[in-house]
Amino acid sequence: DARFGLTGARVGIPYPIAALEVIKSELGVAGSRAVLLGATTFGSAEALTRGILDETVSGSRVLPRAVEVANDRAALPAKHYGDLKRQLRAASIVRIRESLDTDPALESWITDS
Repeated sequence: DARFGLTGARVGIPYPIAALEVIKSELGVAGSRAVLLGATTFGSAEALTRGILDETVSGSRVLPRAVEVANDRAALPAKHYGDLKRQLRAASIVRIRESLDTDPALESWITDS
């Protein structure tokens, strides 16, 4: 019954550069364009097809499956896992840092809680 979407365009809410970079990194340019500019919501089957979700499970299996995945990831060598994540997102990290250089006001948007 879950619904997914990035509907900020419907109400005029801009996305910060860091969020946009993560979205583009995960969905690609075409997928990001469709989700962001379409500003619609969709169910879990479409989210799975679009690559937003890695898998779906029934409600009663959510917590046990989350624990399984967390335990599996925790068993991986932490340093190498972190290095791999940084490599996968390297271009996005560079673009985010460059945006901070051109507009320091954005840093508080990203780092303040």
